[in-house]
This record gives sequence, structure tokens and C-alpha cells, in this order.
Amino acid sequence: MNTTTELPETMDDWTKEHVKYWSEEFLGITAKRTFWGREYLEDKMGTYSTIIIRTEVEEYGRYTGVRIIHPLIANQCLEELKTTNHLHKSEIMLNFLGTNLFYDIGIGRDRLVQDMQSMLYSRCRKEHGDKTNTLFSPLIEAIQKEEGNAEVKSVLSEGTVRFNQNPFICQALARHLYIKEKDFSLALDWAKKAKQIAPDNSFVSDTLGQIYKTQLKFWLDENTKRNAVTVEELKFLLDISICASKAFKECQEQSERKGTERVDCLYQKSKRKYDIYNTAGYLGEIEVCLYTVDILELVPCFIKNDELSKKQLLQYLSGKGDIPRSTQDRNDEEFYVAISDYNYYLSNIKLCLKKAFDFFEDYFVHLKLRNFLKETMELNIRGKVLKCFRRYTNLFCPSDLKQLREKSTECKLSLQLQLEQYRIALEADKADRFSGLLEYLNYEKGAAKIEDIAYAYSFLTKNQCSTNKKEKLNFILANIVLSCIKPKSELICPIKTLKLRLREVLQEVGPNYQNPEPYFLASLLFWTHSLNQLDQDFKNMEKYVTSMRNSFRGKYGYMCHSKQPIAHFYLGRKEGLDKLIHKSKIDQCFSQRSVTDLNSFWLNGDVWKEKQVRVLLLRLEGRTENDFVYMECGIDERIKIPIRPVYLGQLRSGKSIERVSFYLGFSFGGLIAYDIESI
Repeated sequence: MNTTTELPETMDDWTKEHVKYWSEEFLGITAKRTFWGREYLEDKMGTYSTIIIRTEVEEYGRYTGVRIIHPLIANQCLEELKTTNHLHKSEIMLNFLGTNLFYDIGIGRDRLVQDMQSMLYSRCRKEHGDKTNTLFSPLIEAIQKEEGNAEVKSVLSEGTVRFNQNPFICQALARHLYIKEKDFSLALDWAKKAKQIAPDNSFVSDTLGQIYKTQLKFWLDENTKRNAVTVEELKFLLDISICASKAFKECQEQSERKGTERVDCLYQKSKRKYDIYNTAGYLGEIEVCLYTVDILELVPCFIKNDELSKKQLLQYLSGKGDIPRSTQDRNDEEFYVAISDYNYYLSNIKLCLKKAFDFFEDYFVHLKLRNFLKETMELNIRGKVLKCFRRYTNLFCPSDLKQLREKSTECKLSLQLQLEQYRIALEADKADRFSGLLEYLNYEKGAAKIEDIAYAYSFLTKNQCSTNKKEKLNFILANIVLSCIKPKSELICPIKTLKLRLREVLQEVGPNYQNPEPYFLASLLFWTHSLNQLDQDFKNMEKYVTSMRNSFRGKYGYMCHSKQPIAHFYLGRKEGLDKLIHKSKIDQCFSQRSVTDLNSFWLNGDVWKEKQVRVLLLRLEGRTENDFVYMECGIDERIKIPIRPVYLGQLRSGKSIERVSFYLGFSFGGLIAYDIESI
């Protein structure tokens, strides 16, 4: 059997580089002998034998394979087959799929099976080094373009027969049916078949959810001029919404489980190619929830232009009220009965949206990609999430911080209602969580907004007898961010007060709190430049850092397939809050550089060698041990603070101990050492 070692992704690639598996057995020449000896493939090809070359293959044994000598010649062969013999790519593929000889047991056949399957479903991805992204495998894309839907369907259907235990060919067929043909019923059949074969695969679950979601979107697009839905249509569409939500939730759970199994890789040396964390289930659920709101706005008893009716509907979707009744004199009892059957799903829509948006905020802000090739893909996802978030805030978060602050002195609302309005406005500005607050460090127009945010948290903490932990911590971080981007603001709270508030929270949560926020703040506020004479706060730094790493690992470790914690601040030379330097401040030293150039500047580590950075940041000393850098501080009472190198595996292997210097970064996953140099 003749084959080669490369994995083809398209019929063109297969032909261009390898022309595999034209076995002598298939050509009927293995047993042929002429009077001068045995007949070979080259003899059969005659004068055309000069376009192929034999090569030795070492995989599952050693054997001889053939390939065409140049991609351009191979490409022309395909064109010649199509022009002269009217033999198209789909026919060639169907011939390969339908010929049992290729799949009988024998040397080289394992690789053939692997390659044939890959040609049917392996898509191109820029983040994997491909030149472009494709919806389907390059072979399927080529057949689609040159021959049409029927031939694609035929090839993939034959693929599911030949490889009946491969879920990804079923998945590819399902994707073709719903994307290209809008045949949702048949697409669902194949997606469910894929799920039967691979019940724990998050990407298969996502495909099932995408079919339901696209069916909702297709109905809405086809009925844009409709003012109302019937009861039957409402039930049909809500059934689809629930099925989609279920599939996307399962996708999320499967992604988290897969991530949890690999959480240890975050703190280990690894040279493997990092795979991605599948976030599609979260975005899919966001889109389905918003489509569901669009559908409910077509229900006759929810008058779109009636503000009271709309408010009641949103209260219901937020889980804060019963099924709203029309404010007009209408008899819509059948709609109320229908909606009541979906009460659990509908009354939790805002909660589902909020959880998904919170996931993305943490995923984008606290972690950075290890592979910069994936940045374009992530930017596309961020754009989609932002667009959906704007819709969410328009629906559920109508308050505005600036207006609330301006009207606070003359406000006639009750204190409780004012507090609620501030919380809603903070959520609208993504300022109700740490990740949202930290994002303002990189927001060009964030100075004015962060002042409003700091004022809001000041109002919340001053006007409550018992402020919850979350708002206390957000108050502290809002002041830190404000001091970084607008250091002369009169609203900045003294560091002494911030430390006092933080001590209260740390006393309450202890060392095993599930969230890293209080320990992260402790690393920022309690760090001191006096490393010999330690105050009581710094004496606990080792415990805070350990608690932060453990809580981060428990809460966010599953997200770290292809990401690692990002430093939100670096340690500067000054004291107090001024010691905290954020990345944007360093970037300002190189404002003349382009964005691409600046990114490369950070990526290759040249930024640390610049004089402006050396003047701005404080260089520390420590020693390496067991893949960590440790700082030993104090004279009478010694503490040993663990600091992770920014690049895992960059320290000398083995148990050798050496003195090093470095710059210190503060991340949610713990302290990070940058630009490590031996002393």
C-alpha cells in the first residue's frame, strides 16, 4: 500500500502534496508480471510517472508512499480531471469513500482513515497558523463553491456511512444543513446523532444549541413586519428557546469539566500546544435569551409602546414579579396560560444573561492569551458580547450614574430606591464587579466615569448600616483605579481608610474565601518597600498570596486552557497608592509606537530594557527554587513570599538555587516575576 506522512486538509492539498493511496492493488498491478519482471505504479503511469516521487514513510511501521512532486502540478491534475474526464472533487471523494479496498486491514490504512475523516470536517483556523478561517473543511468549501449544496450533502452523508462512529462528520453535516440549507429538522437529527456518539463533547453540544438558536433567528428575520404572534407560534418558539438554552448550558458545563481536569497545567512546565477554552455556550445562551425577549415583545398582552407594560415584563424576566397583565382592556387569558408553562425559564432570563456576561468579563480581563494568533478570534467574540451587553443594559439597566450624581442633592426618591438606582447604574457601566472596574484602567475616556463610580460606592457605603463585602471591596478597588488614572481627584479616599476597610473584610472571610478579591487587594495595599522592618499587614503577605492563588485556581483555573493570569498592576518606586503602576501608564512612555509595534515590544520583553520603565518600576531581588521565585523578608520574623515567573519553565531546571532580580506584577492568580535576571 502506498501512502505518505502528511495530513491533508483539502482535496487540493491531498492531491497537491501527496496523491495518496493510489495503491498498486487498487490499480490491479500488484500481482501483474511482465516478461521483464514485476509491474510497478510508475510503469502503469508511463510518461506521466515523472510527476510523482516515491518516499519512505515511518508510521505504524515502515513502508513506501508516493506524492506529486509539486503543488502546482497537483492542482493542475485536478483541473485536468475535471475538464477532460468531467470528474469533480465530489465524485473523487465519493469513489474513495465507497471503495472498501482502501479500508481493509493493511499497512498504511490507519493513516488513510485518519486523513479521509480529517478532509471531511477539519476547518482552517488562523490561530492554528492557517491563512484564513473557514466554516467547513477546505474540501467541503471547495465542493460547495464549485458544485453546490447537493454534492456537499452527498459527500458528507457518504462519510457518515463509511465512518459511522465519527461524531464530527455528523456534526459537519448538521452544520451544513442548518447554515447553508436552513433545513433545521434534518440538521437536528444529525446533531443528535453526533451527540449520541460523543455525549461529553462541548463542541457537539454547541452545534445542537446553534441549530435551535439559528431557527429562532431565522423565524424573527422572516417575520420582521409582524406585530404579534399566535399562541401556537409562541409555544413553538419558547420550546425552541428552552432546547437551545439547555444545549448551551450543557456546553458550558462540559467546557468547565474539561478545564477542571487540566487545571494543574497552569502551574506546571509545559511545551504542548495549548488548546482553546470553548466559550461558545456562553455567547449562545446570551443570544438565545435576547431572541426570547424579542419574541415576548410580540405577545399581544405585552404592548411594546406601553412603558408600564414593558416595565412589568422586564420585572418578570428579572424574577421580581408575576406574569404581567396587560394595562389595556384585553382578554389574553390563553397567552397567560401558555406563558405560565415556561415560567421557570422566563423568570430567570436576566439571571442567565448576567451570569454569562460576568463569565466573559472575567475571561477577558483577568486572563491573557498565550498564543497571540488567537487575538483576532477573541476580539471578534468581545465585539459580539459588547453588542449584546448594550442591548441588555437598554432593557434591564436604565439608570445613569452621572445623572444620579448630579441630582443627588435634590433627589426626592427614598434612600432605599436611590441605593437601588445606584446599583443598577453601576451594573450598566460594568462597575459592579472587579473585572469591570479593572477594565477602566485601559479605557481612554475612563477618568470621568471612574469618578462617578467612586462617588457611587462612597454613597453606598455611607448610607447603609451594614455594607456587604462585595460593595466594600468594590469601593476599595474603585479608589485604587481612580488614583491610577486621575491621581489628583478629590474623591480619592486616603489609603489609611482603604486599609481599614480591607482589614474588616479579611477578618470576616478568613484565609479560605472562595473569591480572590480580598487577597488581591491585600497584595496591592499592604505591600511595602521596607522589606526588613515589617508591619503586621505585610507579615501576613505570604498567607494572602497563598490564599489568592488557591482561590483563583478554584474559581478560574478551568479557564486557563490557552490563557494565563494577567498583571493588572506593577510595583513602582513611589509609596502609597502611587506605587501601583498600570500597563497603560507604561504604554504612555512609548506613545509614538504603533499598536502592533507596542504589542511586539511587550511580547518579546524589550519593554523591560527601556530607561523610562527602569525609572518607573522598582526592581526586587529574590532566589529561585522549584520553578518559583521567592522573596525572603524581615529580620526577626522571616516570611517567604512565592512569586511565579511570567513564562513557565524559564528558570533553570532542577533544584538549583540562584539569586535573581526582577520586576513585580500583581495578578488575580498571584504575584508574577518579570524580566528575571541572575545576580
